[in-house]
Amino acid sequence: IILLFVSLVFFSRNEAVVTVECTPEMIARKPDVIMLGAWWCRYCYQAKRYFQQNNIHYCEYDMENTDPGKQLYEKYGGGLPVLLIGKYKLNGFSEQQIETALSLVNK
Repeated sequence: IILLFVSLVFFSRNEAVVTVECTPEMIARKPDVIMLGAWWCRYCYQAKRYFQQNNIHYCEYDMENTDPGKQLYEKYGGGLPVLLIGKYKLNGFSEQQIETALSLVNK
């Protein structure tokens, strides 16, 4: 039983990803993606991992614990994560939608 428990814990661990918080300095650098997320959201984790693996400049507002995050979530709401890419708003995590929005913004 202990071996089964240890195996489940080991194989269910996620690789570490860095949360890049949206600070005024970060926003001034105009990130490719502004993300509204939450620490418990697995799709937010997947999005952050995707951004980091693909060198996509992003930052995140915690929609539960920061005032700007709460305000933006009230404005754009929907499923998590909320991804703001130029004039586009995406709800949820989809690599294809992210790439499409980024390519449209970069034209």
